[in-house]
Amino acid sequence: MKQLALALLMGCGGAAADAGLAAETRADAGGSAVDDAGDDATSTADPCGDAPVVAWANGAHGVFIEHCQPCHASTALDRHGAPPDVVFDTRADAQRWADRVQARAVDAATMPPAGGVLEQDRALLALWLQCGVDR
Repeated sequence: MKQLALALLMGCGGAAADAGLAAETRADAGGSAVDDAGDDATSTADPCGDAPVVAWANGAHGVFIEHCQPCHASTALDRHGAPPDVVFDTRADAQRWADRVQARAVDAATMPPAGGVLEQDRALLALWLQCGVDR
């Protein structure tokens, strides 16, 4: 998933994203990431070190507005059975439910139930959840 996210968002991350994608590609090809000194880097590497910068304002908020708030806004006229306490009006709301958003909207891709979320939007959301600068 991270490789897909990096590939989709390379334009936002420039050289850092290129380096991250190259590292991910090397790790996938060889089974583990190896740093320049030849040491196994998988256990100590920062998973977000080379990831593109994703903030609430430059991407994650738009995903929540388009795909989550139709049912999970406090002002939604028809919440389609969404629990009343699961609201995504603000960044703080989204952060409060980050684990569930990761599980349902990214990992299992069962939210929204009607589907329609582009893979690049799921990848952007995944990056914000794991590596977002304002997470």
